[in-house]
Amino acid sequence: MAVLRMARLSAGLLFTLRLCAAFVARPAPQHRRAAAPGSAAVDAAIEALERKHDAAYARGAQAFRTWHADGEAADDVVALPVDVTRHAFPENADGAPPPRRFADGPCAAVTAAPLFSADECGWLVAEAERAGRWVKQEFRYARDVVQQVEDLPEGRQWLEAACRQSLFPLLQHCFPGAVGAGAAARDALRVFDAKILKYNASAGQSYLGAHRDGTLLTAVVALNPLDAYAGGGTHVEPLGRTLRYDVGHVCCHAGEVRHAGAEVESGVRYALVCFVDSAAVFEPARALSNEGDARRLRGDLDDALRLYDHAIAAGPSNELPHCGRGQVLLERRDFAAAAAAYAEAVDLAPRHAVAWTNLGCALAKAAGGDTDVLREAVAALETAAALDAREPAPLNNLGLLLGDLKIHDAARDVFAEAVDRATAGGVLNVAPRELADYHCNLGVELVELGNLRDALRNFEDALACDPSHPGAAGNIVAMRTALRS
Repeated sequence: MAVLRMARLSAGLLFTLRLCAAFVARPAPQHRRAAAPGSAAVDAAIEALERKHDAAYARGAQAFRTWHADGEAADDVVALPVDVTRHAFPENADGAPPPRRFADGPCAAVTAAPLFSADECGWLVAEAERAGRWVKQEFRYARDVVQQVEDLPEGRQWLEAACRQSLFPLLQHCFPGAVGAGAAARDALRVFDAKILKYNASAGQSYLGAHRDGTLLTAVVALNPLDAYAGGGTHVEPLGRTLRYDVGHVCCHAGEVRHAGAEVESGVRYALVCFVDSAAVFEPARALSNEGDARRLRGDLDDALRLYDHAIAAGPSNELPHCGRGQVLLERRDFAAAAAAYAEAVDLAPRHAVAWTNLGCALAKAAGGDTDVLREAVAALETAAALDAREPAPLNNLGLLLGDLKIHDAARDVFAEAVDRATAGGVLNVAPRELADYHCNLGVELVELGNLRDALRNFEDALACDPSHPGAAGNIVAMRTALRS
């Protein structure tokens, strides 16, 4: 009796912006970096990207006009109308240390009173709902929907004035080392991107997983009151806590700080997020890593790998260029080198679930039957599954690996949990094809354990999820034939 298992070990897709932690024996790095710090190749790449930065952040190139007109800049110091609660970087926090530019700033800061009125915030939400251009975020770790502020004419005009009058002064007040002093430094700030976020618990659009942003600073404005929803807030990973703040309050932090949109358990949460860079601040390592991402997504793997190596050489850095490097090496099927890259990534960010998933996949593919390496792969995937209790993908990979190792009862339990995660809260949290794969894989393990009736039910569930699923129909025929005999 032949049954078809679906979705062989598959690595998670990493970030377009930014994107895990038990401690297992790690493979030694098996690569040499393309260029050492200060080498001519690194210097040339940095110089080219600095020119690109200057062009991108010139006033004429910006979508949002957030600066004062020439000669109209405000005084060097702008008095904020509200106090700020600062949350310092804890000692020995998980993840890479804060960038040097933020040594005099907090890990995160929240205004102690509203910076914007409830009426302003409600009006912005109303314009977004009238426009109705909500789209799902493209990141694997995202379950919310968003709308671009530049597509909201009145909201865009409001944001440009708010940046000049209060938001940029707030950022300068909280992060003086990153922004710089005086009106000119404040006027050099730019809104790289701005979105309205909508977390709707009843629609399964309830959270945004942990990640880093690809910008200098991030500011989040709460657009509706706390009593409109349960849960929610900004989870700041180095702090190990979620900051909840009421309508009109602002939470801001360095873009490099790993953070998440905490799960909304009921109701709807709205927030405005602004990603802020500066025309006067160029960060070589971040620019090299971001450009590596752009080249990788275009399929220019050689250039991407070179840029990731340069980003690492330009350090100090975080895990992102190591993750990008690992992704390129996975696509090239150089699994041992990919495992080494992801091992470095999880050393720098030990709560990065996607990096742990990809480390497990790379180890499994590189093992070649080596049981010690396979155990490391299992441990890495178990870690990924534990770090993000909502995400089914690492469980699917873990189940496939356990099945290949003939540990069928454990594989069955893992696939069953993947199905539960994919349908948590009575909503479908993954694409129908993914859920069909989980049911199909669970069915295969049930066949291995001799439970044909439950196997048939899972194959039927797979076909119901995805009528074009390549394995479900054949597996149903095989089960019905076996049960009749």
